[in-house]
Amino acid sequence: MSDNCPCEAVRELKTIVERHDRQLNKDHTEFAEIQKDLQYIKESLDKKSRLNMTTVTAVIQALCTLAVMIIAAKLGV
Repeated sequence: MSDNCPCEAVRELKTIVERHDRQLNKDHTEFAEIQKDLQYIKESLDKKSRLNMTTVTAVIQALCTLAVMIIAAKLGV
């Protein structure tokens, strides 16, 4: 076959396209995995934030209860 044969060029292009398709599929899968990991991290941080707010709320409630008890004791109620 000569170097100018269109059949050879078509085969070469087909090989290149197939290689690119495989790489795109691989990259798409890796991107999906990264996206899943980022979602997991976000959910973990959201849970941690909620936990901190729950803790802060509980501490504030306990301090308010303590303050009311001290005021009641001072007033003799």
